[in-house]
Amino acid sequence: MLAALGLWLSMPQGAFATATLANPDWDITVSEFGYSDLLIYNAGPFPAGFLHEMLSGEWVAAIGYEGLGVAEAAMWLEPDLLDPTWTTNSGFEVVTALTDLADPDADGLPEWYSVIKNGVVEIHIFFDMEDTMTGTPMGLRDGAFVLSNRYVLRQTYRVTNKTNSPLQGLRFYQMLHGHPANTEADKVEEVYDPDVHAAGALPTFRYDITQYATNSGAPTGHWTPFNFADHVGMHSEVLPNAWGLGHYRNSGPGKPVDNDVDGDGDGDGIHFEIERDSLEKETHFGPDEVGGAMRHDLTALDPGKSVAFEFMLTVRSEFDEPAFDQTEGPTFSIDFQGPSITLPDSFAGLPIDQGTILTTSPPGAPGPNPALPGPLPSPGYMVPGVLLPPTPFGAMAGEVDAFSYGRDHGARLLFSVDEFAVGVATAGIAPDVASEGSSGAEEASADIFAYLGPVAFTPPGPGAGNVQFYDGSGTLPDGTPSTPGFGLIEPNPAASGLPDHGDNLDAFDNDTTLADVLGMLYFSLDAGFVDPLEGAPVNSGSATPFGVSPADVLVLPPGGIPVTVIDANALGLDLEGPGTDDLDALIFHDADDSVSLTNGDVILFSVRRGSAVIGELDSMLGIPIVEGDILSPPDEEGDPPAIFVPAEALGLATARGSQESGGDELDALDLPEPGSSLGLVVGGALLSWLRRRRGRC
Repeated sequence: MLAALGLWLSMPQGAFATATLANPDWDITVSEFGYSDLLIYNAGPFPAGFLHEMLSGEWVAAIGYEGLGVAEAAMWLEPDLLDPTWTTNSGFEVVTALTDLADPDADGLPEWYSVIKNGVVEIHIFFDMEDTMTGTPMGLRDGAFVLSNRYVLRQTYRVTNKTNSPLQGLRFYQMLHGHPANTEADKVEEVYDPDVHAAGALPTFRYDITQYATNSGAPTGHWTPFNFADHVGMHSEVLPNAWGLGHYRNSGPGKPVDNDVDGDGDGDGIHFEIERDSLEKETHFGPDEVGGAMRHDLTALDPGKSVAFEFMLTVRSEFDEPAFDQTEGPTFSIDFQGPSITLPDSFAGLPIDQGTILTTSPPGAPGPNPALPGPLPSPGYMVPGVLLPPTPFGAMAGEVDAFSYGRDHGARLLFSVDEFAVGVATAGIAPDVASEGSSGAEEASADIFAYLGPVAFTPPGPGAGNVQFYDGSGTLPDGTPSTPGFGLIEPNPAASGLPDHGDNLDAFDNDTTLADVLGMLYFSLDAGFVDPLEGAPVNSGSATPFGVSPADVLVLPPGGIPVTVIDANALGLDLEGPGTDDLDALIFHDADDSVSLTNGDVILFSVRRGSAVIGELDSMLGIPIVEGDILSPPDEEGDPPAIFVPAEALGLATARGSQESGGDELDALDLPEPGSSLGLVVGGALLSWLRRRRGRC
């Protein structure tokens, strides 16, 4: 997601610079040594939460000659390889930094160069992005091929002998380790194909190594609504003197291993084959985490003379359009304190985390699945890791504590509470917050409750209350089936500190479809300030590393990066300063699909216990705001929010007016699309009321 290029640029690379060469469909970030670890394909859709990485491996060169001066037969040009991160035997230094040639062929595409040297040779590296219009053949052997994306990268190394003696036994290597379709598992295949294919442009680049995979777009291959068939290729106009196909495994720190896959007694790590000068001329390898290499030779290079080696890098991506039906079901997230965190999800066995949007497991992927009576297995992934691995944020906390797909505009308010909620015994219909809360069954934090009153502005005072809508586990305390649920762990007794004994559902959407999962995801992150009932340091502070407020609303577009779309101040929050309030429940209806808050949109929200706005007088009723209120934006920016439905009307206990922050906290909220004519009428009244109040937009 956010700033994958920034991630690479922030990695240890000494003083070496990089440049990003972009065309309309994809971009590649290269170093001064001709190396790249990052090629992002930008054309077409891709599952939310991931980047469409096609390389995320190695595009790297090496050189060999007599008297090389290192133990290996080849010296890498790039000193520091990434992901996996290891230091090579390079003796090269930069002579001329990456320089933009300012498009000398006037094709509107980037052309750059750099110069490096090691005391024996000087290498001028030229990068030329080219539009072939049709694509070029990517050979698959036995007459088969596919045409690449129209844009290709031609990369030329001009090697000059800077010594006073002929350079004997010159060998030049180019290696490719691709991750087509973002595949980081051992599911990639590769072939070497020298055939001429009478199609497309640049047919003279006939000597091909093509790496290909079919994958969901998730690095681990677990389910997403898409299926991608991607290819990454390396091409040469000149018959290589040697080539090799092998493995290049692992993405952690350290040089990849050199396992003997084919049983011939030699390792098949392609990087070791280059260092041993033992490329074995295979024609097919995989499925595995693959790498391929070509070697071009020159018997001798006289002093002061130069020779050029040119290679071409290509990509191709195809995807199956997901078939949307009317299947829908709840999706939700849980906070980081509960026992379901790190448990394997039921779709792919991936560890559940606080940044993942989940659905009930049965009947299985793809989902979203309906809530069901238990007992149930753990939930399954729907939107993996909104701000956690495998995204470029690494180990940063990614607690997502509110989300919406931007189409909440129905007639029934659904909500959840945390484990400290006690409810009001005289409000609602049992089972309700009072019966399920901390003075009852201690299961309310994983449940969903329905507000029994109308979706309309509600004056202060007791109201209709609530009734249980979904049970977190789907079972009664004795394990027998109950109200449909999600497979979460209950009970969750109220206690400060870590860990919680049960799960706390902290964000929710009732009627999610596959189209929603592939669309805009609006969300908010967690604050780091103390919850008075939890004690320090229980809150994650996930907003802080990303430079946003926990009261901001962000959007994650399909295949894009999160950006702030609704500032905290527009909601009447953070009036005491940035990060002083935490939005922890969200309803949003983007009526005009503008991906912003405009006239005609609906937004309702709640704030977390400990927010500075709690205790402030709201801008509508003039009463103190509490953590169980459903709020709407003020008429005038700079004013506090307006209370739309007071906590008491929902059947929640409050400490309103006591200067204490110890009432029931509402921490998830949804307004599902209407399912009846009554719903349409009431929902329409809500929209009309809120639109009148937001006429200033």
